[in-house]
Amino acid sequence: MEPIDLNPSDSADRSLEAMLRANAGEPLPDAGFSARVVAELPPKPERFFGAREWLGTGVLAALALIFGPGDLGETARAETVSLGSAFAPLFTALTNPTLMLVLAITAGTWLLVSDEEEAAPGSTSAP
Repeated sequence: MEPIDLNPSDSADRSLEAMLRANAGEPLPDAGFSARVVAELPPKPERFFGAREWLGTGVLAALALIFGPGDLGETARAETVSLGSAFAPLFTALTNPTLMLVLAITAGTWLLVSDEEEAAPGSTSAP
């Protein structure tokens, strides 16, 4: 059975892989077929919204609810009070500096990776 990471774990596997690589030779000629197939692939669809846009939209929506028209703001404040009591245990947990550091590092890493995927030419990750 293959290991879960599909990397050879046995010395026999390694020696077989080394022998196959040594005798691999040149790729089979395909008269440009591979290049034509790759050229005909549809372009990667562009995302309408990336991570930064969603974050900005969320911040703007929160600011609109808090500082918006009095009617909307009062309604949001009343809902915030009821939600505040429901989320009190979560808010208490978020006062832990270690947890906040872990969450900040995770969010930063996620943003960096999503930016690299967007910028990578020929990237095949799904939007």
